[in-house]
Amino acid sequence: IQRKKIYAFVVICMICNLFFLLLYNSPSIRIAVISFTSMIIGGLIVWDLLNKPVYASKIRFFIGIAYLILLVVSLLRGIDAAIVNYGKYTLLSTSPLLTIFMVAVFLSIFASSFGFIIMCTQRFNDELNKQSILDPTTNLYNWIGLKEILEKNIAQAKITEIPLTIAIFDIDNFRIINKQYGVEAGDFAIKQIASYFQKYSRMMDILGRLGGDKFVLILPNTNYTEGYKIVCEIKEKIDKSTLQINQDALKITTSFGIAMLDMDQPNIDELFKLAEQELYKSRTLSDDSYGT
Repeated sequence: IQRKKIYAFVVICMICNLFFLLLYNSPSIRIAVISFTSMIIGGLIVWDLLNKPVYASKIRFFIGIAYLILLVVSLLRGIDAAIVNYGKYTLLSTSPLLTIFMVAVFLSIFASSFGFIIMCTQRFNDELNKQSILDPTTNLYNWIGLKEILEKNIAQAKITEIPLTIAIFDIDNFRIINKQYGVEAGDFAIKQIASYFQKYSRMMDILGRLGGDKFVLILPNTNYTEGYKIVCEIKEKIDKSTLQINQDALKITTSFGIAMLDMDQPNIDELFKLAEQELYKSRTLSDDSYGT
C-alpha cells in the first residue's frame, strides 16, 4: 500500500473531524466520517493483504480477515450514524455497534502488531540466511550456497537423469593486481570480473565464488560437450575484456576445468574435485589455457 494514500485519508479524516467538532457540532456526522474513512483505509489494507500471492501465509491471511471485520463494522457504524440514527447520540452511549466496533479495532490492532513482529522476524531470518549463502564482495553464491543448490540439482538430476555440468574458473596472475594496486583494487577487480561472468553466462546457469579469484559455474540440463562449448565461449569473451583499475586497462585471462556429474556416483565433493583437477592440469600447461 502506498503511504501517500493512507496519509491523505488520515488528513481528510482529521480535517472533517475538526470541522464537525468546531463549526458543525454533530457527533453523529463525526462518527460517520471517521467510520467511512476507517472503512476505506481498511479496504485498501485488505485488498493489499489478500489480493497478492506473496501474502499467502496464514498469519498475513489472519491480519487481512481482521481488517475485513473492521471494514464491515466500520461500514455498519457509518450507516447507523449517518442514516439510521442521524443527529442522535446512540453510538456514543449504548449502541451495540460501538462495542462491536471497538472489539474489531482491538482485533485489527492486535493482529497487525502480532503479524508485524512475525514478518520482521521472518525478514531478519531471511536476511541472515541470505548473508550466509552469498559472497559479500560479489553478491554471488559462496560455497555454502553452491552446495545447497548443487544438492537440489543433483537430487533432481538423479531422478530425471538430466545431465549436470560444472566449471571452475581461475583468473590468471591475479596476485599481481593485489600486489601492485592493493587489496581494495583487487576486490574492485573481482566485482568487475563477476559482472563479466554474469553478463556472458546463460539465464539458467548458476554462478558462485569459491573465494579469492576462483569462480564456479553450474550448468543445469547440460552435458559435457555442450558445457565445454559454452564455457569456452565465456572464456573467450572474458579474455577479450579489460579491467579498469586506477585509469589502467588490464588484460584478463582465465583458466578453467570442467566436469560432468556421474549418475552412478552423484557426489558433490567428487564433482568439484574432478573439476579442480582439470583446472590444475590446465594451469600447468600454460598461463592461459583450459582443462578438459
